[in-house]
Amino acid sequence: MQLHWIDIGIIVLYFIATIFVGFWVSKRASRDMKSYFLGGNTLPWYMLGVSNAFGYFWGMFVGIVSAVALASPRLLPDLHDIYKFPIILVVSLIAALLGTFLTKPEDDEVLMESYRRVRPWGFWGPVYRKILKEDPAFLKNKDFFRDMFNIGVGTVWQCCFVLLAMYLVTRNFLNALLTFAVGVATTLILNKNWYDRLPRPETEAAPQERPAEARTVAQ
Repeated sequence: MQLHWIDIGIIVLYFIATIFVGFWVSKRASRDMKSYFLGGNTLPWYMLGVSNAFGYFWGMFVGIVSAVALASPRLLPDLHDIYKFPIILVVSLIAALLGTFLTKPEDDEVLMESYRRVRPWGFWGPVYRKILKEDPAFLKNKDFFRDMFNIGVGTVWQCCFVLLAMYLVTRNFLNALLTFAVGVATTLILNKNWYDRLPRPETEAAPQERPAEARTVAQ
């Protein structure tokens, strides 16, 4: 298959649009290093659970190795490629979970601080009880169904990015238009039902009071 100049133009425009969206989102997000590495403390529980270096490394490494192995015609030659993907997914998921749970856990202080900021739902009972000992007025997240709804909408939103590029390259403009409409609709839903509900950091920190000796010298 030889790409036409129109196909190349569509791909280039798609990447430019993706980069533009990335810069636009970064303008709205916090710019410090902590927000960069912790996702602004807005990651859901299932991403925080497997986001340590060991789980990520072993999940990616085993997934790549299994993909290369299954690409060989000598391994499962009668199995269609589309049915090999679930095997890669399951194997890499098992490796990620083993890499996560067989390594040293994070300190309680790190987990408690993360739970205070994110308030995720899931299997956080021990961390939640430790926080209650220090802060009995602390409230857990009770928006399980809203979060699950946003996950479903977010999944459709992500699929729209892939499908839109595919439909444009194959010049299936009707499906591309429908996919674009679904992408816009899911963007508005996520903006209203998720992004606008995120807690906003304080824009200005309270001014620190000068020491008594400094005030005396100033007077």
